[in-house]
Amino acid sequence: MEKQTFDQWEWGEYSNSVQAAEIKNPEGTLYCSGQVAINAEGEPSKGDMRTQLLQIIKNLI
Repeated sequence: MEKQTFDQWEWGEYSNSVQAAEIKNPEGTLYCSGQVAINAEGEPSKGDMRTQLLQIIKNLI
């Protein structure tokens, strides 16, 4: 089994969580953690629901 984790922010290195993990057996599966609207500095969004959703999608891309 091969495992690769994805965490786009440096501050994530200091926690025991990751944004996503891909597990490769014969096929690949990508597991995404619960997503929140945070910026690159780890600050939560203060915007409305649409703004938060757009930030979450941006974080996943």
